[in-house]
Amino acid sequence: ATASLGVAAMLYGGWAWWAAEDRRHDTRVLFRQFNHELTRQSGADGDELRLRLTDSRLGLSQNRLVPDHGRLIHLFLIAEEAGTGAPAFAHLHPRDTGNGSFSALLPELPAGRYRVFTELSHAAGMTQTLTNTFVLAAPTSPGGSDPDDAWSDSSPMTNEGVSVGDGLTLRLETADVRAGEPVVLKTRVSWADGSPAPLEPYLRMLGHAAILRDDGVVFAHLHPAGSLSM
Repeated sequence: ATASLGVAAMLYGGWAWWAAEDRRHDTRVLFRQFNHELTRQSGADGDELRLRLTDSRLGLSQNRLVPDHGRLIHLFLIAEEAGTGAPAFAHLHPRDTGNGSFSALLPELPAGRYRVFTELSHAAGMTQTLTNTFVLAAPTSPGGSDPDDAWSDSSPMTNEGVSVGDGLTLRLETADVRAGEPVVLKTRVSWADGSPAPLEPYLRMLGHAAILRDDGVVFAHLHPAGSLSM
């Protein structure tokens, strides 16, 4: 009887240990994109995009959100179809409304289906990019919640590059891109006469590049000075 109780206690202890390790691995080790919801609401101030983080792991101390480039949230909207031009694009910084919820006024964008990439940085140093899709049934009215929000509608592309407004043109000069090999991305921002335009820091960097594979499976947000995790 004593031996049976001892074996039973060992089996129960082993099961409890395994269950605890499984929970720890599931909540603290194994990476899974945070569960979240993305909705749109029209109001007096314009069209509002709302992000709500619904994942219980957000309550863990190591998953507390910390600013990156001075903002808790970096949200990218990229149109899926743009014809022969550059797709409509927006880089937004939703404001914190409490309880894991964030909201941003949408800028002026054309109707269509958009891929959504939301970047988060956590206190433990981990970063992640949430992925989603979003449909605008009609064009949005001019808006924007943060002075550092940036956006562009579909722009025609020429051999000289893409017009980015104010008489400026952005041109991608990278050539000989091959899958599986390192590539140095080079861009040039110039005035109409071809002279180089002086640059000033935007969100603490002189440049930001959003790289998207044509099927939307790969997305990267890069900077000339490097992209380092917190």
